[in-house]
Amino acid sequence: MEGKASVLPKPIGLHRRAMDRTCLASFLSIALLSFRAGAQPTGLAVSFDSGSLDGWYADVTTYELEARDSALVIHYHRTTSSWEWHNFHFIPPESVRVSGAPKISLRVRSDIDTELTLKPIYSNGLSDWLPVNVPGDDGWRLYEFRLANYADGLLERIYFYLDGGTTAPRSGTVWFDDLLIGDAAVLPQVTRLRVLSQSPSAIELGWECDLPARVMEYRVYRGGETGFLPSREFLLASTASLSYRDLAVEPNRRYFYRVAAVDVSGREGPPSPEAGAHTYGGLLQPSVSVASVNRETVGLYEKFEIIADLRNVVFTNPFDPEQIDLQAEFLAPSGKVWKIPGFYDNYESRNQWKVRFAPNEVGQWRFRLLLSNQGQSASSETGTFTAISSPHHGWIRPSPANPHYFVHDDGTPFYGVAFYYPWGVTNGSTGLARLQEFGGNMFGYWNIMYGNEGRIIESLVSGLGRYDQAKCGRIDQILEWAESRNLMVMLAIWPHDLLCQTLQGWAKQWDNNPYKTICDVRDFYGSEEAWRYQAKQYRYLIARWGYSRSLAIWEIINEINGTDAWESGRQQEAIAWVGRVHRFFKENDPYGHPTTASMSGGWYRPQLYQEVDLPNVHLYETGWRAQFPNDPLRSSYYTYFQVAWQMYRDFAKPAILGEAGYTDSYGGYPVPSPEYTTLFHNALWASWAGGLSASPFWWAFNYAPISTDDLLRQLSSFSTIVQQFPYAYLSLHPAELSVESCDAFGMASENCAFGWIRHQQGKRLGSHRFVLRGLADTTYVLEWYDTWRGQRLKSTYHWARNGVLELNLPELGLDAPDVAFFAAVAEEGDVPRRLILSAYPQELLAGTGQESRLTAVVVDSAGRICARASIPLVFELVGPGAITGEIPQLPQGGTASVTYVAGGQTGHALVIVRGEGLEPDSVIIRVRDSVTIDDFEDYTSSTALDAVWRVKTGTSTTLRLAEGVSPYGRSCLRLDYAIGNGSPPYAGASRDLGPVASSPRGLRLWLKPDDSGRTLSILLLEANGRYWQYDLTLSGSEGRTLEIPFSSFRPSKPSEGISWSEVKEISLLVFRGNGAYGQGSLHVDGLELLYREVGAGRVEWKDSLAPQQLRLLGNYPNPFNDRTVIAFELPRPMSLRLEVLDVGGRLVETLWEGPMEQGEHVLRWDPKGEATGLYLICLSAGDTRLVRKCLYLK
Repeated sequence: MEGKASVLPKPIGLHRRAMDRTCLASFLSIALLSFRAGAQPTGLAVSFDSGSLDGWYADVTTYELEARDSALVIHYHRTTSSWEWHNFHFIPPESVRVSGAPKISLRVRSDIDTELTLKPIYSNGLSDWLPVNVPGDDGWRLYEFRLANYADGLLERIYFYLDGGTTAPRSGTVWFDDLLIGDAAVLPQVTRLRVLSQSPSAIELGWECDLPARVMEYRVYRGGETGFLPSREFLLASTASLSYRDLAVEPNRRYFYRVAAVDVSGREGPPSPEAGAHTYGGLLQPSVSVASVNRETVGLYEKFEIIADLRNVVFTNPFDPEQIDLQAEFLAPSGKVWKIPGFYDNYESRNQWKVRFAPNEVGQWRFRLLLSNQGQSASSETGTFTAISSPHHGWIRPSPANPHYFVHDDGTPFYGVAFYYPWGVTNGSTGLARLQEFGGNMFGYWNIMYGNEGRIIESLVSGLGRYDQAKCGRIDQILEWAESRNLMVMLAIWPHDLLCQTLQGWAKQWDNNPYKTICDVRDFYGSEEAWRYQAKQYRYLIARWGYSRSLAIWEIINEINGTDAWESGRQQEAIAWVGRVHRFFKENDPYGHPTTASMSGGWYRPQLYQEVDLPNVHLYETGWRAQFPNDPLRSSYYTYFQVAWQMYRDFAKPAILGEAGYTDSYGGYPVPSPEYTTLFHNALWASWAGGLSASPFWWAFNYAPISTDDLLRQLSSFSTIVQQFPYAYLSLHPAELSVESCDAFGMASENCAFGWIRHQQGKRLGSHRFVLRGLADTTYVLEWYDTWRGQRLKSTYHWARNGVLELNLPELGLDAPDVAFFAAVAEEGDVPRRLILSAYPQELLAGTGQESRLTAVVVDSAGRICARASIPLVFELVGPGAITGEIPQLPQGGTASVTYVAGGQTGHALVIVRGEGLEPDSVIIRVRDSVTIDDFEDYTSSTALDAVWRVKTGTSTTLRLAEGVSPYGRSCLRLDYAIGNGSPPYAGASRDLGPVASSPRGLRLWLKPDDSGRTLSILLLEANGRYWQYDLTLSGSEGRTLEIPFSSFRPSKPSEGISWSEVKEISLLVFRGNGAYGQGSLHVDGLELLYREVGAGRVEWKDSLAPQQLRLLGNYPNPFNDRTVIAFELPRPMSLRLEVLDVGGRLVETLWEGPMEQGEHVLRWDPKGEATGLYLICLSAGDTRLVRKCLYLK
């Protein structure tokens, strides 16, 4: 992700205003130190020792300037008369070329909290905006400002603002001193301090300097203990040369040194990192022994730590294995030999030599220490410890059975449930405990200085070739926390910030990287000198943390394209460097931790992924093309699946989305929001179904608006479900999976599969047709899961024929648009007990010859298919249409099938299947003379509605679902609009129609107008640009059903009739008509295409299309073990009561009581814990009472 470090925004629309400027003491001379390149100044040092304010100007309404006590004193008084952008500014005597050192430094002191902003102005017409918060504690602080927009220009002046952009009255005093510009702001710095003990009485020092021409002298400081701070107390000598010989030393003692450069103005630069040496008294043989171990009995994959005692060793840098190299040799019970590097630990001044190891075999281990120093070697006596079993599984690596997934060292499968937690890591209820609580098992962490994380592993303070012990201690702590919570860590060694100096839009920390002392930022990847230091750092990382079972992945570099070297055209050099680092870890990491590297969002770079163990894409949505521009949620999960699937296809490696999410989305959803939580939920499941080895590393856990309880509950549900499947041991490939009206993604092998199904329009899932190809012919059990709650819903059994598993999605009782499933070979059923009947499709169009396939399955009491059952099955039909096929029919493989054919009559066809000794089952097929465009019942949210219905661009239209308004169901569409009076003269919305069957005769809808007298235009738009329009007046406010023959629609161009193969869209638009401009609201429901004659060419307002008689059609499924659907027809509006009774006549539940519109209706019944048995469904209306039986089985 680009530019993660906090950056304060610039004010927008800042205009210059005529200001009352007063020149202060222009007759005084200013104290300047000028640096020049030829005739052009390259730096300027401004002090106030002489009391001069030459070149300083101020808006006196707000600021008064005074030179006092060798400082610039700013008397700050913001009043109601102040302009928000009043300022004071400085104009140098000559413009300064800052390209060689684009930097300003300034010492500031303040007695009020204020935001100080510098605005340098350049001769190229550009400027910078450089804000910083200054505390009001009256203490001096040094602030450094990095310049950016100076290219081809000179710095001409600097504007200063205190609390710019604010109008609140404020007052206080601010002091400035030592304003340094360009070269003057860059103090010479001592680098590569080398200290060598030459004899018992002499130590030789040598060093380098980045700006030797500006140095007046070097100051050498010496301390008797590590960690000393340079001061007069420790000043040893001053010298003009780059070396010094210390003769005031004693034998067999350790000394520590730091050197600082003093420039020609007398300013002392930062001291060098510390270096030390030990004087000796003659050549002594080095020795090594075991001082202590942390335990004698160690659990598998737990830390075994040796503290070594080193004697008679000589070195200047304990971190340099070329000077002193400690190793350990471990002999496993199996006879395998492990060679483990040791390291120097000086965290909190421990001054200890250590070896860390974790055993992976039970039994007695033997070990010894090996030492190399000054060309001599030594070894310790052999020690032993005992390894015992533990609940831990060890490090992770690609599975040998399926290299797309992880296994632990002991072979246990591992699937990552990840977040990025880059800095600010805590272990409590808002940190790792929270991640663990919500099912996470992996997080990413940066080697960076943000979020109170200290410095970096190899820092400016530690110096090049030495390792910052405070940072190392911090990583020790994080890994220990992770181990205690069974969390895995991906450690980013090189975040892009550390290798970025000049790129716009990226955080820049090269100036805090010690490698700047030996190479240019663009040379980092190719510099052999830089590589020598890197290799030693990587060795130290392996030695200190490689043992940890929680160290999961070495992330070599995070977003390599955010570095200067990459952007300067050295891409191939950068990729080769990644391969070189990867090979170093493969050759030197005995634990085999996998490696990865990444680019920023929107990039897919196969050449990079070939160099590492784990392909790693950063998925921030807007970097990728949206597949469905009008549906951002669908586009979102589609992108996650496509990227995951592409990595699975391209590489036989575990693939990860190493960063994802943050505030970047196609829909621009606020964080937090229900839409953002849905996006996160979908991303988890789509990428899992695409074959990722871990969930996306979502950025960022430490950003509170993202890691809300609502969002993390989705992580928990995901973790609960996906951990159950042994992906690492299955030969998986992308599944040939399709589900009607849904997006369906998954992975499969010959005898198992898993996947995620979501309705394309975000509606509730129904009885959609499910087809999975490529399976072996046998019986399968499908486990269905509620992805939102992390719960198993039910198990269903199905038979695959000719490699195809085909079924209707079962009734799952979900109020959600998606579901997950696992399919595996099932045990065969034993004693046949009952029948399960299904039909596809369950709605047919009358008079078209459409067919539905009916399939009966023989199952045992557990629902398993009885593949060897030989009981003849009989299919019976009650209602319109006909059944074709063999009746009675012997089941084959436990199943039997016939075909239902619709005739010209409409209604409900009830099909029952029976077999001797088996509980029967039934299904209802609805034969209609209409096709539903939208009944607004299955949308799960307004966001889902917006993905289908699109507001006309630029209009004042709002769409939402309204409940309890329409007689057709629970929900209808509410369209709020405004036309005229500043809004466009029309408003409305449209949706796609999809393929239209045959040639419909008319349109039916339920409409509740707003009695505005305006015009509602219904438009059918053809792909060729032509449209068909029908206008009606919005009179009255009662809801009625409207049937409109298509012969009443008028074309936009002369035409013989509607070309239904070209019709793509239907629109509902409101115009002024005979009404007035203003606001209004419409309610719409039951949009249908009619396939019968409509009103003989007339438009008809109707209550509904009335059935011929009162009918109770029964329930489906029957028998049932969850919910069941009860269907009935009313010939006219009437009051009715629908009840469920037990066989004893006890009222179990009243499903409906009161008036209901005429037409076809269905109601659901959920027994909610009622006992298994026979129940009666009773429909009462007037003097009529209809009864049917149903059977509830748990």
